[in-house]
Parts: sequence; C-alpha cells; structure tokens
Amino acid sequence: MKIRELASIIDGYVLDPNVEDRKVGSIHIDSRTLKKGQVFLAFKGKNFDGHDFLKEALKKKPSCLIVREGTILSTKIPIIYVKDPNQAFYSLAKFARNQFPGLVIAITGSCGKTSTKDYLYHILSQQYRVTKSEKNFNNKIGVSKTLLNIPQNTQILLLECGTNHPGEMKEIEAIVKPDIVLMTNIGTSHLGNFRSKRAILKEKMALVKPMEEGVLFVHGEDNYLCKLRSSRIEIFKTYNRKSLLNLKRIQCTFEKSIIDLEYQKIPYSLEVPIFSKGMIDNLLLAIECALFLNISMNQILASLTSLPVLDNRLEKKRLSHHNLLISDCYNASYESVCSLLETIKPLSQHKAIILGDMKELGKWSRKLHRSIGKLVKNITNKELYLVGEETKEIQKLNKGSIWFSSNEELIMYLQNKVYKDTIFAVKGAHSMKLEEISSYLEKKYS
Repeated sequence: MKIRELASIIDGYVLDPNVEDRKVGSIHIDSRTLKKGQVFLAFKGKNFDGHDFLKEALKKKPSCLIVREGTILSTKIPIIYVKDPNQAFYSLAKFARNQFPGLVIAITGSCGKTSTKDYLYHILSQQYRVTKSEKNFNNKIGVSKTLLNIPQNTQILLLECGTNHPGEMKEIEAIVKPDIVLMTNIGTSHLGNFRSKRAILKEKMALVKPMEEGVLFVHGEDNYLCKLRSSRIEIFKTYNRKSLLNLKRIQCTFEKSIIDLEYQKIPYSLEVPIFSKGMIDNLLLAIECALFLNISMNQILASLTSLPVLDNRLEKKRLSHHNLLISDCYNASYESVCSLLETIKPLSQHKAIILGDMKELGKWSRKLHRSIGKLVKNITNKELYLVGEETKEIQKLNKGSIWFSSNEELIMYLQNKVYKDTIFAVKGAHSMKLEEISSYLEKKYS
C-alpha cells in the first residue's frame, strides 16, 4: 500500500506531497516490537500515549508515522496527520476485514473462549490455512491488531471476542463482521459490570444479531443459549437435537475422557487427554464447527491425538514425590472454579487447594465466594490455602484453612512443608498471578 492510499482510508493528510507514492509496511502501535519498514501509529490507551514514544519508534526506521494533528516532530520519515489516531487504527482494521477474502469465525462466551479457539485452530489446521488471535487479544484493540496482521495465505481467521462492559461487543462486531460465531456459555464473568446474566447474554448476542446470514454454534446445555431462536441464521446446539452430533455418553476420568457419539449414523468413540467436563464442552463446540466446515471425522480423530496443552488452563503436570500440579491460573469465573473443585472432589489423593480471588463480580462477589466456600467445605482429605481479600468469605466456612495476604507469603509458608502423593490445585483470577505459586511448586518438586 502507498502513503496516498493509507491516508485516504483514515481521512488523513501529509504535508509533503512528494512522499505520497512511497510504499509502507504493516501497521503497529507498540514501539517496542516495531520493525524497520513498518508503520507506527501513535495510539492512546488508558495508561499510555503513543506520542510519548515517537522518538523510540523513529530509531526503528519505520516507513511512516501516523500522529495526531498538531504534533511537532523533526524527521525525514513521512508523517500522516489525523484528527484521532485511535479512530484511524479502527478504520484500518475495518478496511483489513473488508479486504479479507476468507472466512471469519468469532468465539465468545463468559469463559472457555481461548480453549475453544485453540482446539478449533488445531482441528481446522488439518485441512485449512488458519490464523488465530494470539494470547487474549479479545477486546476492540486486540481484534484490530489481529486483523491488521493477517498472513496473506490465510483461509480462515479465528478471532476471540470478549467484553467486560456494556456496549463493547457492539463496537467489536462493527469491526469483525463474523461469518460464523461460537458461543461457549453465559456465566458470571464480569457480572459486576452488568445488571444480570440476562444482560450478559444481550451483550454477547450483539456479536450475532447484525448477521444477515451465517451460522451460530452454542453450548446446548446452557440455560440461556439453549433457548435461542433465529429465522435468519442457522443455529447448532451441542447436547441437543439441533446438533450435527448425536452424543451418547461422556465419561470423564482424571487421566482422560471418552466421548461416545454418532455422526451421520456412524458410531465413534473419541479419547481425549482432558479431565474437565467444561473443557469437553469447549472441544465439542470446536468439533461441531469443524464438521460443518467439511473436516472429516477421521481427520478430527487424528487431530485429537495431539491436542495442545493450554498454558495455565487446567494444565496438569507431574511432579516429584508422586505429586501432581493442576495449574488453572489464567482466569477464574465462578463456573470455572466450581468445575475444578467438582473435578478433584471424588479423587482419593491428598489435596492442597490454593484459591485466589474471583474478580469483577461487584455486589455478587461476597455471595459467590461464599458459595465456593460451601463447595470446597465438602471436599475431604484436603488442605486449603487462600490468597486475596475476597477469599476471606471462603475462609469463614472452612475451619483449618489458612489465609495469606500475598503470593510471597504463601510461598514462604510452603517452603517449610514437604508434600508426597498430593494433588496441588491452583486457581484464581488472572490479576492474582497465582502462576507464581505454580512456578514455585514446579521448581521445588522438579
């Protein structure tokens, strides 16, 4: 693309007409990862302003800068001036989406978005050239970054779409314009920013309602998603008669799970290295979407032998002294904490349960933490360690549990203990950084 074309897309202008025919590279908003020949756009976030990093960006020799009108900068590198660099960034993302000839699949829901995305990516890659959003790039900025860096040979683009306040999903949809949507569930994540779970459903559906046509895959056992109807788009529901799959049985054990099902009246038995019903739900959504996109069941069966290990999402690691670590520190909704506790509850081994706060629950926080307290109280053969102010509600219902003010304090306590034949279960909100405790346990029992 030439500077003239770039300026036209974002309603910008250059002061030197002699540079308008110069070619530019891809768009980036982080001066730390900027490379020679790329375009640096001075994006303003909550805690930073790209204009403060223009000197650092210039050292990388970009092909062009996009800055706010009135910015004074002495450089020979071409500059495009715009009224609002942020709006320019989103306009470029919309342009990239409109130019993309492939299929765009959006994954949303209260929890399980990333695992569903990663499972679907793994299965679809058997046949298609697939690009997925990295890490947790699921807000308006994240999906825009992904759209602006799609590899040229991509056939299918997977975009994780998340929201933590009302109205955000509508803005994301205006950029993403998905062809297919997968919706995992409607839970309590970010409940403090919404009035109710019904309000969360309304927010998630903002990704679907504008679709003139398309396909929606949902978890058919979810109390809200199972009731969805549409005359415009096709809806498939797992665990439901409106499903491509006829599920017969799911048997979860701590080592593996067996899924017995029928597809096109042919029976199949799928063996997967997953021990959580919630993760099975996410995998089945991915499988159903893959079948719809003409991935054969034989290809799916082959892909299941090498399912990816999801970092800090029910990640299971064997340690020395016959100990086992379950690290699930990526995030912590009420539903996912319940799922982990229900998974380990029937196990006979000694358990060291380490829980951190669940966040963004607002006025429901006390009630939901107390509910977790009641659930963990019924687990036998355990030690319970708690970190964070909100977990004090859990402690009230569990005599003998120990509360710590910080991860460092808990780690110091663990240094003086030796465990054998124990399951460590570590779960907390991402901001609690309980992966620090998981890392310590890995090192100690390596």
